[in-house]
Amino acid sequence: MSDLRTRPPALAEWLLARSLRSSERPAVLGDLHEEFAERALAGGADARGWYWRQAAASIGPNLRRRLRASPDHAVPLPKEPMMHAFTSDVRFAIRMLGRRPLLTCVAVLSLALGIGLSSGVFGLLEAAVLRPLPVRAPGELRVILERRDQGENHNFSYPGYVAYRDAQRSFTDVIALSPLQAAIRTASGSEPLNGELVSGNFFAAVGPRMRLGRGLTDDDDRPGAPPVVVLSAAEWREHFGDAREIGGAAAVINGISFAVVGVTSSGFRGLRVGDDARFWIPLAHQPQLSPSPSGSRLANARAGWLTIIGRLRSGVDDEAAIAELNSAGRPMARTASGEPNFMLRPGGQGDSMLPEIVGSPLRLLLGAAALVLLVACANVAGLLLARAHERGREIAVRTALGASRWRLSRLLLIEAATLGVAGSALGVIAARWTAPLMVGFFSQFGQPVTLDVALNVPVAAFAATLGLAAALVSGLLPALRLSASAAGAQLHSADRSDMGSRATSGWRRALVIAQFALTLALVSASALLVRTLVNLRSIPTGVDVGHVAMIETDPAAARYRGEQARQYLDRAVERLRALPGVRAAGYALVPPISFGGLRLSVSVPEYSPPADEDMEINANVVSADYFSSVGIEIVDGRPFTTADSGEGAPPVAGVNETMARRYWPGGRAVGRTFRLEGPDSPNVEVVGIARDIKYRSLREASRPSFYAPAGPLPMVPGVLHVRTSGDPVAMLDTLRRTTAAIDAAVPIVSVRTIRDQVAAAVNREELTMIIGVTLGASAVLLSAVGLFAAMASMVGRRTREIGVRLALGAQPGDVGRMVLREGVMLAIVGSAAGLGLAYWLGQLIESRLYGVGTFDPVSLAASALLLSSVAAIAAWSPARRAAKVDPLAALRND
Repeated sequence: MSDLRTRPPALAEWLLARSLRSSERPAVLGDLHEEFAERALAGGADARGWYWRQAAASIGPNLRRRLRASPDHAVPLPKEPMMHAFTSDVRFAIRMLGRRPLLTCVAVLSLALGIGLSSGVFGLLEAAVLRPLPVRAPGELRVILERRDQGENHNFSYPGYVAYRDAQRSFTDVIALSPLQAAIRTASGSEPLNGELVSGNFFAAVGPRMRLGRGLTDDDDRPGAPPVVVLSAAEWREHFGDAREIGGAAAVINGISFAVVGVTSSGFRGLRVGDDARFWIPLAHQPQLSPSPSGSRLANARAGWLTIIGRLRSGVDDEAAIAELNSAGRPMARTASGEPNFMLRPGGQGDSMLPEIVGSPLRLLLGAAALVLLVACANVAGLLLARAHERGREIAVRTALGASRWRLSRLLLIEAATLGVAGSALGVIAARWTAPLMVGFFSQFGQPVTLDVALNVPVAAFAATLGLAAALVSGLLPALRLSASAAGAQLHSADRSDMGSRATSGWRRALVIAQFALTLALVSASALLVRTLVNLRSIPTGVDVGHVAMIETDPAAARYRGEQARQYLDRAVERLRALPGVRAAGYALVPPISFGGLRLSVSVPEYSPPADEDMEINANVVSADYFSSVGIEIVDGRPFTTADSGEGAPPVAGVNETMARRYWPGGRAVGRTFRLEGPDSPNVEVVGIARDIKYRSLREASRPSFYAPAGPLPMVPGVLHVRTSGDPVAMLDTLRRTTAAIDAAVPIVSVRTIRDQVAAAVNREELTMIIGVTLGASAVLLSAVGLFAAMASMVGRRTREIGVRLALGAQPGDVGRMVLREGVMLAIVGSAAGLGLAYWLGQLIESRLYGVGTFDPVSLAASALLLSSVAAIAAWSPARRAAKVDPLAALRND
């Protein structure tokens, strides 16, 4: 044992050590120390002076040698070509990942989950909102709209369109189109088909690719022209197989034979995103295809039924085109003031409402999916951080052999990039599988939506970008920690290792807390969306939701007109009413919760409306048994009878409670009268008051509405309503067959229940809820895995400490509870940290909520309880492992 006499001067030793390279210090300092000890023990009085002289003589040369030589302990390695070094690192990363298959699988699946969800939502957003129509130069198209007192007008008359088309100079082409549902004759009868009536210049102006034949021309769109049609590729294939020549092909649509002159490419489905148009017919054939009681729409200057789209001329901006519209477009204007007030909207996606309907919720969900990806990145970062710490000795050896900090960091970044590539590939596969399932929840005004969500370049590029970004985020912290460790790596430095272990543990705890903070926000937002859907579905509709089936027919497609159509519907009601299990049957023009409907202007003799009140109100045309067939209660007066629909019957109507209160607040509405808009319209007597129902949507407030019997108004309703004693779903096939047997030429457009109608009314909320819950559940799963990995790693590192505790008398149960408590506390701290993010996310989805606040204590408490329970489950296995540590084995291994 040495004493103070054998110890050299501390300051001189320190200065000498600093001047030496670390690899030289042990040998040089050791030799000097031995010589100093011998001199001191031999009684040399000048031993300390001798040491100072040796140090002073050596410091200068040592420093000069260090400046000329490579840094510290580094031995320069020959430089490799960059590409060879990169491929070498990739191969090494793959080998290292292969040695830890469990860690690799967890990391890849975590990234695949985050990337797959994000890519799936982006695929929906790209198909529904971002992707333009497959036409020539879609960016030049503009939809012509008109600002009116009650909103934007999308529909114009045919005479107004022709007048403006011939007078304008701002557009190279101006086209008109109108959606049309028709019936095409098949071998087994007729089936409904969606298509478009279009102006003759449609195909020349829009420029869709043609698979066969030609598009329509102006010669096809003139009175007396032979009936011709262009079919979609899907419709051609369905009726004519793989025929590559049109020949004399013809299609019978609404009882009229149309010669097929062309077939479009498979990607073109019309000029509205989400639609699936199967045919295009010239506007000139509208009177024969869909006759109106008021005569041909081609001659009616008051009938708004056409969408108008123009292709902007080069050098003309939107402002100049609007100014010309307000001047030359006067024949199209229908504003209350009589002054035109037109506007233009980009027409790259046609006049579709789908981007507006789903764009905002999908963008919000994409942001939520990005949060899930961040949770996944934190998970992978924690795993790589633990892995980097376990490789401390390897890092020290590489550092001693001359590896730079950048080279070491690059190894871990390439390892993370390899995980990102694998996660992106699996994520794309998952997105490709799930996106079509999500499209099934889309609807546009109650109608199904058709979207092409096949894998394409934008989605693949998005997934690849996410993979690289996720790899960078996941690998950056481990790479920085590894680089910091490499700066002072020693092969035998236990103290340094312990400090690195504590730092690594701190970072892993921080990552787990961040995961749970993000997860709380996602789970609480999902809870808000779930409660919104429950609240909407529990809204009273005013009708019998559980026992009514609806069969939508189209008598006009079989060329039934006026009284003939009503006779067909009366026969259908008689046959349906005779079926076992049917309580009542009737028909109507507008079904409950119809998304659209009918509005008619009225005047009430006893009522003077304010200047800003709209007297255009909801209306419906119904049969005598309609009210009993859907379960609408008559609260005063009487329902309709068959006599009310007979020829010469006085005009009568039923009104809802809101209309009765609005227009006759001081007395009984039954027996009062009102008039429809028109110079020769007679007074209509109110004979009954019906309970309010949801007319268009579940969120709407009650508005004035009236019902008219099917006879007096020149409108042909076509939706049969059948009220059953049991579940109507079990009778849908029977109802369809019974209706089809009346006349096979009348197409059955749809068969559904009112419950299906309610579900369609909340389909946007349901889609948002499903995706939101999926994102929240994924975040919970990832957080649980991250917590499990962190706690398992902690137990592994603290095995000696746990062994000491147990050897000193701690009970296994106490040790297990300590680990379990730490895991749950991390979740609680993370949940508390996520309250602000949860509030912010609630504010973002406020417009989607119904009946629940953006910062709902019940949802937050339930979310926090869920996360605490998940944390307890995730930490249970590491806690059990800690409780089973053998103290003798732990101390022996140390």
